[in-house]
Amino acid sequence: MDDQFTSTAPVTDHERLHPMFYRDPVLERDMVEMRIPGDRCFIPRFIVEDTHPDVRLLYPQEWQAYQDGTDQLAGHTRLEDVPWLDPAMKDNLRLRGVLSLEQMATITDNNVLIIGKEVGPQLLQWRDRAREEVDAKHKSAAFDGQQKQIDDLKAELASIKKSRPRSRA
Repeated sequence: MDDQFTSTAPVTDHERLHPMFYRDPVLERDMVEMRIPGDRCFIPRFIVEDTHPDVRLLYPQEWQAYQDGTDQLAGHTRLEDVPWLDPAMKDNLRLRGVLSLEQMATITDNNVLIIGKEVGPQLLQWRDRAREEVDAKHKSAAFDGQQKQIDDLKAELASIKKSRPRSRA
């Protein structure tokens, strides 16, 4: 493989797959498409209750969004909101089923090679930049969660101190 299209950043198989749940009107069953960002040819479709392991457990947020009738990409950064991607690249990625920065971050090296032949070697840098931004977003969310725990503990400690009877000297 040409070095300009390869990366060593690890991505697990589970992270590469992006489910899209829908109701099949003919079968009258809940279905899921397991999309691989950047791959237009391979989109396996399954009946939800026949999956093993259960996709509802693997992707609980997407399943809940489907159940609620809300956006399954909620919490993702949509490509149209990524200022450093040019409009032609956004269109090209959308044609390949890549709708968000998080999906762009999981494009495989093989698909970078294939798509890169059409759009140029900058796709590797953009995919890696997407990975960096997604990683930073996850770290920021984790920090926010830890900060909330600290604030809650401080509030609890203050409450305990207020309710404790003062000793007389």
